[in-house]
Amino acid sequence: MQALTNSQLIKYTIAQGTFTRINNYNRTIQTKRLAGDTSASYYAFKDSNEQDLYTLGRFLFVQNDPNNATLYIPVDQV
Repeated sequence: MQALTNSQLIKYTIAQGTFTRINNYNRTIQTKRLAGDTSASYYAFKDSNEQDLYTLGRFLFVQNDPNNATLYIPVDQV
């Protein structure tokens, strides 16, 4: 097994943070929408780089915790 470089570690940390931040935001919006607040909007990615980081973050969580992969399923938009 090869150790991560410092730049990889930084990228992976940012990616996991991006996934967590956006998924938590979308969970909050989902809860509000289910309660009847249709004015609340789901997160819109700033650019393709942010979307790539989100996808990488999700992949890293699933890769490191495959037994709980269902925790990392993106929020269904209602």
